[in-house]
Amino acid sequence: MGVAVVTHASDDSRITGHRLFVNDALVKMFGHASVEDMAQADISQSWVDVEQLLEFERMMKNQQELVDFEARRRRIDGIEWWVSLNTRPVRFDGLDCTMVWHFDVTDRKRAEDDLRRLHDELEAEVASRTRELTAEKEKAEAAQELFAKAYQSSPALFTISSPRSGKHMEVNDAWSSLTGYSREDALRNTVGELGLWADTDDRQEFIKQIRNQKFVRNFETTYRTKSGGRKKMLLSGELIEYRDEECLLVVGQDVTEQKKLETELLEATKMAEAANLAKSEFLATMSHEIRTPMAGVLGMADILLEDDLTAEQRNTVLKIKGAGQALVTILNDILDLSKIQAGKLEIENIDFDLRGLLTDTLDLLYPKASGKGIALASKIDPNLPAGINGDPTRIRQVLVNLLGNAVKFTERGSVTLCANVAEYRDDAVVLRFEIIDTGIGIAHDRYAGLFEDFTQLDASTARKYEGTGLGLAISRRLSELLGGEIGVDSVEGEGSTFWFTVAGKVTEFEFTETAGRDGAGSIRTMRPLHILVAEDNDLNQEIIKAVLAKFDHTVIAVDDGRAAVDAVRDFDFDIVLMDVRMPEMDGTDATRVIRQQQGPKSAIPILAVTADAMVENRKDYFDAGMNACVTKPINQKELLRAINDVLDEEIHVGV
Repeated sequence: MGVAVVTHASDDSRITGHRLFVNDALVKMFGHASVEDMAQADISQSWVDVEQLLEFERMMKNQQELVDFEARRRRIDGIEWWVSLNTRPVRFDGLDCTMVWHFDVTDRKRAEDDLRRLHDELEAEVASRTRELTAEKEKAEAAQELFAKAYQSSPALFTISSPRSGKHMEVNDAWSSLTGYSREDALRNTVGELGLWADTDDRQEFIKQIRNQKFVRNFETTYRTKSGGRKKMLLSGELIEYRDEECLLVVGQDVTEQKKLETELLEATKMAEAANLAKSEFLATMSHEIRTPMAGVLGMADILLEDDLTAEQRNTVLKIKGAGQALVTILNDILDLSKIQAGKLEIENIDFDLRGLLTDTLDLLYPKASGKGIALASKIDPNLPAGINGDPTRIRQVLVNLLGNAVKFTERGSVTLCANVAEYRDDAVVLRFEIIDTGIGIAHDRYAGLFEDFTQLDASTARKYEGTGLGLAISRRLSELLGGEIGVDSVEGEGSTFWFTVAGKVTEFEFTETAGRDGAGSIRTMRPLHILVAEDNDLNQEIIKAVLAKFDHTVIAVDDGRAAVDAVRDFDFDIVLMDVRMPEMDGTDATRVIRQQQGPKSAIPILAVTADAMVENRKDYFDAGMNACVTKPINQKELLRAINDVLDEEIHVGV
């Protein structure tokens, strides 16, 4: 506690005078060096707030005794602090003076300020929270009102009931409309009394699930209406607090029509699947029944062409063979389109000689172009990669379709194949092929339907040039499956440019002279084979025998699968050429029987030779134990390559 005795001022405006006495505590409070130093200091300089100083002097002038007069004061080092002043008039050294006691209340004032600030913050928080609660209450009331409106107007039924007693507490208009019961009916009767659930076990299971997990979603059941009708329902429910008790909220949707549509859709799907299966079976049968006699026609034509024929005879045989090949091409187009539409056409990715493929394709079309007096040329980009990983068979198919059309619709001039790189993508490449002709051309307004299934420009075109209209449709589908696209630019009467792109990968594959090609030169047989042929068609037996006899192979033929099983059991063969569809026992069953035999003969190589070209059926052949498959009409080189592959030996060299 600091104490000072202060004289009164000599003028009337101010009461503060000089300090006549100060104690050490006060000197320390104000930071003075000594009592004398403080006694001589100007008292007014230690007051921070002038208004407080004036108020203090006014009270002293009126000779008031002060108790706990709080004021902000300043030490000589500038630090501000709070003091509580108590005063009393006294006589000191014969003068009227005032004794002033100074109490340091800085800590108390800080605590009071903190408390006041906390109080203000709490008041502000309370006010803010009150506003929030008021707003939330207003929102809740608005939401409740909105829910009540939605509850009543919703097309979904809502009910609130007691899970214990089954008593209805609320239902909406949709519930009444669906069940035929009024709201009053619902409130007067329990769920059980109304008999709403067609299966009471369903309701027990529904409530059980809700009690176990607090809610249920998409619970299927059947409601019985007041009129006796039945409605398929999809219910959701959960436990809620309503009117201070635990209640069951149920939201339901009438799915009677939906379930009916689902049933109809399921039946339609089954019918479509059955129709698709019937279609596949029909196509397989058609393939077999057409390919079998065509194999005979083409096979005999090949045999005749090896004889010493006159020019006229050779020309006649070539026409027969060309007509047969055209029929096989049409059949292949139909089968390919069917497989594409069913999503069953598989694209393979193998390394092949791209330049060789282009050369072979041009060689294939050259005789037809030459016969019409049309120049068949090519422009191959020197930067075109030699090795590509992709599907050479399908690329060749698109090229043959487009080149064949170009030759067909060009009466004079030329057909040119251009091949270049459209784009590089890291190790991938996009190839662009263009087939340019000087033919009849196409009107621009005919572009739209050009690549659609079974479409030709008009009936006169079909009559004059023949064809099914499948070639371009299949080419479009194949180019898309190969990661590219197809298009045309044409001027009617001047010619057309058909183009397509495919995606592939550049490969470092090392190609032999015949890699990726049909092969060239004569074929030599390294050793003769003893071969069993199981074939029920006599003409095809003769053709296969004739083909194999040229390579010094010994052939024994049987007419059905059972005879093939007996022959394998009784004789030694290097390989079996097994037809698939045969009487008595078909080729797959015969293969299974052979594979079940004891001893080394059960592992004899079996090559399926079939007129059934459906790829999905080949899995059945391999599952039965066949090692490979070739299709009829038989391609001689394909057959010889397959024999090499199955025996894992270069029996035929130069294939």
